[in-house]
Amino acid sequence: MLQIPIFEVLTKGTLNDFLNISILGISNLYGKPEDIEVCDSSKSIFYHYKDVRISFIEDISNEVVLYFYNRKNEYVFDFENESVRISDNYLINQMLSLLNKLNTEWKVVKDEFGPDYFSIKIHDCVNIMYDLESGKLDRISISSKKVV
Repeated sequence: MLQIPIFEVLTKGTLNDFLNISILGISNLYGKPEDIEVCDSSKSIFYHYKDVRISFIEDISNEVVLYFYNRKNEYVFDFENESVRISDNYLINQMLSLLNKLNTEWKVVKDEFGPDYFSIKIHDCVNIMYDLESGKLDRISISSKKVV
């Protein structure tokens, strides 16, 4: 499994070892993906590593998506003498409370997936998306450019 520095994502909005890297560079760093998806219409390529998708445009990685919904993955870090465990069961109020404790500015944005989703935007490049029907964390996406 890829080791994603989730604390760095939440506090700084960065993911330097994954973004703005060539396809060859990602392959050399993380090995062969489990699946490769090609979208001819947008000239995008997606590398799938278990619960992580790395998107490429013109051979350069521009987005990383961490999938949580109905998956067993969990990201753990220590903060203020507590162990924080982010999984699909990490509730919206827990995430907002954590972001406040981390002094991370956040705002709610209308989600492109429709009214059944709730998104929190941080650092102009990170979207934290929840499924409103289940209340579960769906995904966290980190982009190399500002997310509109």
